[in-house]
Amino acid sequence: MSVASNNASLTRIGALNRKASPLALQSVRSDLRNSAVYSSFWSTRFQQLSLPYDKKLRESFQAHVLEFDSQLPQWVDAFEQERLNGDGKVNMETFARKRGMIGRQAWCDMALWILAHRMDYMFDFLRATNKPIYPPINWVEDVLTLMARHYDSVEDGSRHSWLRTLATTFFELVPRETNEQWIFRQDFVKHVVPHFSQSQMGDLFQMVKTEKVKLTPNTLLHVADSFAKRDMLERALSMLLEAKEAGARVNGIPFRSLCSTILRRSSAQSGGLRICLRLIEHLAAMGVKLNLTLCNIVMLNAVEAGDIETADSVHRSAIEQGLGMDVYTCAIRLKACKLDIPNAERLKQTIEEAIAVGDIRTNEIVATEVLHCLTLQSLTAPDGWQNAFGKIATACVELFDIEPMKRLGLDMPEPPPNPSATPRLAPTRHVFTYLLLALLRRGATTEKAIELYQRWRQLVEAGDPPLAACATTAHVSNVFLRRFVRRRDTLLQAAQVVKDMQKPLPATAAGVAGVTQAPPNIYTWSIFLHGFASHGQTKLAEQVLTYMRERGIEPNEVTWTSLVGGYARTQDTNGLLDALRRMQADGAVFNDWTQGSLRRFRDRDRLRQILDEQRLQRSLDFTVDLKEGLGVRLGGDDGVPPADEVDDAVRVADDDAEAEGSRVGGI
Repeated sequence: MSVASNNASLTRIGALNRKASPLALQSVRSDLRNSAVYSSFWSTRFQQLSLPYDKKLRESFQAHVLEFDSQLPQWVDAFEQERLNGDGKVNMETFARKRGMIGRQAWCDMALWILAHRMDYMFDFLRATNKPIYPPINWVEDVLTLMARHYDSVEDGSRHSWLRTLATTFFELVPRETNEQWIFRQDFVKHVVPHFSQSQMGDLFQMVKTEKVKLTPNTLLHVADSFAKRDMLERALSMLLEAKEAGARVNGIPFRSLCSTILRRSSAQSGGLRICLRLIEHLAAMGVKLNLTLCNIVMLNAVEAGDIETADSVHRSAIEQGLGMDVYTCAIRLKACKLDIPNAERLKQTIEEAIAVGDIRTNEIVATEVLHCLTLQSLTAPDGWQNAFGKIATACVELFDIEPMKRLGLDMPEPPPNPSATPRLAPTRHVFTYLLLALLRRGATTEKAIELYQRWRQLVEAGDPPLAACATTAHVSNVFLRRFVRRRDTLLQAAQVVKDMQKPLPATAAGVAGVTQAPPNIYTWSIFLHGFASHGQTKLAEQVLTYMRERGIEPNEVTWTSLVGGYARTQDTNGLLDALRRMQADGAVFNDWTQGSLRRFRDRDRLRQILDEQRLQRSLDFTVDLKEGLGVRLGGDDGVPPADEVDDAVRVADDDAEAEGSRVGGI
């Protein structure tokens, strides 16, 4: 039967029921739900109103207007007048008798009409009739569920506001004097519970624990998920146990998925790894069998906590239990390598594991992580940068298509034969960042660096897809910029990089999906400013500071440290004092890097005096205390170095000062 004919049949059945009896009621009461009744008339018409929200029928559903008693609009208006003239409540029995009906019959007809024609008024209607004699509890549950489905489908910005109002209404309706038990399906919980406030989540928890609200096992999992996403992990675990006791399959996909969410969210807690391991014990006690996904999450939490030993232990246990590895395991193991990057043997073993798991040429994340680890290892190894590009390029030709690198002009090794029918991965902007970082650090002349940059900009503007994508973030531009600010004779080229980042790309590049030029970010401006400051060009460094602020980017500690270092390098006492004052006023933290920059200032007695003046000025400035709070001020975290740090900043060996002075004088 078609949906249209089915709707027509439902309408005819409803009309026949209406003629046969005003409201055919059948009690379905229990000790916990003494107002519950069954009505075929209610069920039939309510089902019709629900059809547009049924995902399986939504596309084929043909809306039609249900027939209602012509007096219902006037009844609703009269009801509203009575509500406003009273205390906000309406005695439904008295209201119905005036119209020759019983209370439940009138409530049924009016509720259905309001659902069909004035959904927003249903909030007032439910509140006004929430008094003895209460409407059937199962009808109210139906109404709340339909409202949840309706307001969740609202596409404008009012969706959240309506669902918050529905959540508030729910908590007003639940505490009936009859102390009845409410039963809600997933349709209500999954749409409305995410919009509960923290206190409402606590109230819901108590309602479930005291069985004031009864939920199905899968619905309990939805509630547990909401607790987990709010980092209320103990309550999430309690709801998980409730779902198990209610009959949820412990090793089913929904249950395991929620276990994964709870474990992952535990990492954000104080002592997150300890909590995570304790949760594993609880889950095992419930009968949850650890699979590779859960082991990966524990490993990831351990790595993020900096505990490589625990991550290794979990990995060994997973292998011993026959769980094996997947690409996520490989990515997590590579992440662990970054914490122990000097350990070449660990990285070598991890890469071999990744190759053994499968063809890593098919997984962009793992392949890119391999290159990242190799880049970091080259940075930390003695003289590692001398051979860095060759090492990274050799790995790159194994994993990625190198044609874009050749178009750029990079000298890449010849790729070995591809043993797989799967083509090598297209290189991402991260791949180009690692290659250029390695090459420009030590392995390219100034002429080669300029040539590479100009060629890259040509390919970006021509819309070469892999290379144009590199312009969508500031990473590659910043790598070139860092290279150009190292020498005084390439500062103009550095200025060109910043200029190019502020120009929109031509239509040829814009035609590539999603390619737009990334503007300079805080790191770009800080690198640029550092370039001028490190070469004693403090006036130009100040101009950079002005430019970035005009573009809405405020300096950070790195920016200020570079500027302070520039004035210290040129032995400019007034400029140094002014820069320190502005740094302090900006709230930047005086850190080890700042301290190191100050070592370039050779007049150590004058430096001590400057820092002491800054400290005294700070202690007399009560506006700072008002801005930052007395608690922070009394705790000592005020951004001004304590006396011992001032001594450290000034206490520099004579030979170090002389060496630094000769370098400054030679610029």
